[in-house]
Amino acid sequence: MADFVLAQHTKDKIRELKGKDVKLVGRLFLKFQRDICSEYLMIPQALLLSLILHSKEKEKLANDGDSIPVKLIEPEGFTSLIKLVKKGNGMYVFGSQDEWKNVVSRNRFRVEVPVDLWSFVDGESTRFFVMQYVHGLNNQATANTVTVID
Repeated sequence: MADFVLAQHTKDKIRELKGKDVKLVGRLFLKFQRDICSEYLMIPQALLLSLILHSKEKEKLANDGDSIPVKLIEPEGFTSLIKLVKKGNGMYVFGSQDEWKNVVSRNRFRVEVPVDLWSFVDGESTRFFVMQYVHGLNNQATANTVTVID
């Protein structure tokens, strides 16, 4: 079973933001270069609906194309405002094509380095997602992982 541990600097940032309801969304395995350079980061709907999103957020994401603003703490430490968008294929994506390309341009995603995706709500009830590199793994998926674009 994989270890899912938040880095100390990430814990400190969450504490600084008065974060609560911290949950692991999953481990993202970027299998191909196209996963990194794609237009979107796709997340299976079941993970977010059953484990992460609160009822008010679910209501705002009831229909395909609906979105809510979220903040994303990127692996290199930059915090961006981005949309979480419900897609018609049973998936959620982060932002528009341009928003995701901006995230990719600021970070050093590599095929062989998985990324853990965490979520929390700050003291002002703003939804945050945190992406954190996972070093030292052999890039093998387990039952608790998310695969980005097969």
